[in-house]
Amino acid sequence: MDCHLHVGDDFTGLQELSLGVTSVRDPGNDDARTIERRTRAAAGQLLFPHVYPSSLIDGKGPYTAQIANVATSQEEAIAWVDTAKAKGFTGVKFYGTFNSAWLPASIAEAHNSACMCMATSRSGIRPLEAINDGYDEITHINWIIMQAMPDSVIAASNGIARFEGPGRYGKDVDLGGTPMRTIVATMAGKHIYSDPTMVAFEALTCPTMAICPRPTRPFAGTLPPTTEA
Repeated sequence: MDCHLHVGDDFTGLQELSLGVTSVRDPGNDDARTIERRTRAAAGQLLFPHVYPSSLIDGKGPYTAQIANVATSQEEAIAWVDTAKAKGFTGVKFYGTFNSAWLPASIAEAHNSACMCMATSRSGIRPLEAINDGYDEITHINWIIMQAMPDSVIAASNGIARFEGPGRYGKDVDLGGTPMRTIVATMAGKHIYSDPTMVAFEALTCPTMAICPRPTRPFAGTLPPTTEA
């Protein structure tokens, strides 16, 4: 099971299968291409793992995700949730520019449709607020430690600050302090998932490590040259 993979193209399926991966969680992609690949796979025209897709929903702004379904109102957001369920998506992912005021109603609609809400947090709010609004999962480890970031990082967290903030201030966070203890205890108590994607973040935040990132070393010799070089 590959728990976090944004499917790229037809060759992604062959790559995953060659590594023994038969199921994939795709937490946000071009919905039309996701459906098209699923249709061809079901018809025996495409060799591909089984994909559990989430539909990416964002708000409108300079940092809107390029492949997202864009909502400009709460009603549109709810409509996109309904569309995701109707098209066979197993979850929805609310992205960084999504208006946090629309979260409670949008999440409630997703739960009514038996869709899982997986997401990064929204700009201007901390992850615990999103959890209390009903998130089932917090995606990426940086959004967990974001609970303890300065207000200046939270205010700009739908941009590069979501990477720079944890990288700059993370080393000084007291993991036993109130912010971190509270979010971990709340997640445990509510059975909120964490999809940490540590493989990606270790290479990003530890630039002095060996050229071939530690998580990928067991696969040395099978990876693209640009990864192993």
